Amino acid sequence: MMQIRCQWCGWTYTMPRDALLYAVAKAQAEKAIHHVENCPKCRHALKIQVNELKRRIPPNTPLPEYIPPEKEIKEMGEIKGTGEEKEIKETVEKKEIVEAKEKRETVEVKQPEEKKAAAKKVEEVKPKKAEAKKEEKKPVEKKATTKAKTATKKK
Repeated sequence: MMQIRCQWCGWTYTMPRDALLYAVAKAQAEKAIHHVENCPKCRHALKIQVNELKRRIPPNTPLPEYIPPEKEIKEMGEIKGTGEEKEIKETVEKKEIVEAKEKRETVEVKQPEEKKAAAKKVEEVKPKKAEAKKEEKKPVEKKATTKAKTATKKK
């Protein structure tokens, strides 16, 4: 496990051990120096050095096998026995989208019809009140300033 702190929003979160192992395996397969992790709060990309990730893993821990997306698509095509890679790519993309949605665990709240109707009524009333206030205002007569008074006295 590794504590990660976002440099932008200051949010601290824990990266689990299996995610660490997968990140190191991916970095070694791609020969990368950094692993990019997204902050769960602000979604800003954070670069973490692979050396730092390796320090958090216990010694002699086997790394999982990393399969690049291209090889995964080809393997799925061989299993299905079809040469149509477009369909396979779509299924892989759909699978990734579903996994991302499950990670976020967002809940959409729908407003009941009563609240929507009440919100529309409030929006309709506000402009009417503003128009009524404009009509009520009368022009104000300007009083003479002190400079104008002194100028009239001197004459």
